[in-house]
Amino acid sequence: MAVVFDGTNDFLSNTSWGGVTAPPFSWAGWANKTTNSAMYPISMSLDSNNSHELLIDSAGNLRQRATVSGGSGGDSIRSGMVANQWHHCTGVSASSVDRKSYLDGVVGNTGEQDNDPAAATRIDIGAKDDQGASKFEGELCHWGAWNRVLLQAEITALAQGWSARFFSDGLVFLWEGFNLGEDDVYGLTLTESGTPAKSDDHAPIFSPASRAIEPQPPFAPVPDPPGVGSPLRYVKRRRIVRLDEFRRSG
Repeated sequence: MAVVFDGTNDFLSNTSWGGVTAPPFSWAGWANKTTNSAMYPISMSLDSNNSHELLIDSAGNLRQRATVSGGSGGDSIRSGMVANQWHHCTGVSASSVDRKSYLDGVVGNTGEQDNDPAAATRIDIGAKDDQGASKFEGELCHWGAWNRVLLQAEITALAQGWSARFFSDGLVFLWEGFNLGEDDVYGLTLTESGTPAKSDDHAPIFSPASRAIEPQPPFAPVPDPPGVGSPLRYVKRRRIVRLDEFRRSG
């Protein structure tokens, strides 16, 4: 399952957000946009002039950015996102001068402009600070946020379909997108705006059979050999299932 957003009215929000309000932080999830308009899959903000956001621009570039009074700048940019296809999107802000975006596990440039927004008090999925423009149009699922910088090995594993539940160290929020109920959300409550709807489509995600937040797995001290890249190298041996199989089995 995933959730469909209409690009006009639909988004999910929490206006008393306190899970992570400034760098360092990371967020990651799956997006399937249906148009080539600019849109926000996720953001956190104090107001429209103080925000961190992951933006998909009209050219298909994924941008990790920070906005302050006077505008944004110094975005980390990773190109290659196309419409009507699932992509894994990750944004990492290590500091006010170190932002990175990853599309399907591949990193873009580093955004180095010194933008330091005031501490965020809200988080939105499918929008930025309840703005009328640039709401997400398409499908979203399995978005999480961490109060630390994700490792490249973790980002690779997430982009290969491993659930954020396997990477619990610093995980402060997870919205899975199975449905619109609170059983979908770990770490906070989300309020619906508009009429986001369930979809039978879904990115290929592997999750613990228990759907528990798993202990943080160990990571290999050396990178994979060329051409190899299996997340099994990073995740403890444990029973796992595809989400669609798990949901059918109850």
